[in-house]
Amino acid sequence: MSSSLLDSLSQMVTPDLLGQAASALGENQGGISRGMGAVLPMLLGGVASRANDTNFASSLFKLVSDPGNDLSALGNVTKLLSPGAPSSPMMALGGQLLSSLFGNNLGSVGNALASYAGVRPQSASSMLSLAAPMVLGVLGKAVKSGGLNMSSLVSLLT
Repeated sequence: MSSSLLDSLSQMVTPDLLGQAASALGENQGGISRGMGAVLPMLLGGVASRANDTNFASSLFKLVSDPGNDLSALGNVTKLLSPGAPSSPMMALGGQLLSSLFGNNLGSVGNALASYAGVRPQSASSMLSLAAPMVLGVLGKAVKSGGLNMSSLVSLLT
């Protein structure tokens, strides 16, 4: 996994994002910070660990290349916290990523994240839902700017 991808994700987790997420979720900023600090590498690592699975890689490339993967959101991730965001195409793509990564274990992953971060399970679920489109956006940017195909995306991730 490229550390530059994780660096790009980490740079999006600004104090403003943490504050807005904490406010929206009714949690303290420290818990949100711990949770986001864990969820981004967990998702990117999960994607990287499954990248050599041809079916997963094909599905991932479709999600990353989908027109709904709005790369402009990377400049203002707090848009993903707005009231209309849960029904946005980008959030739907993130949900598909979470489903393909964790399947029926998504609830358990959310509970483990909640326990680690010291937040409610619903808040952990919201952090997963926020982080997934961020991961897709960063991967989409890498694909677009690097002219990557599925094979070269897999190489980047592995």
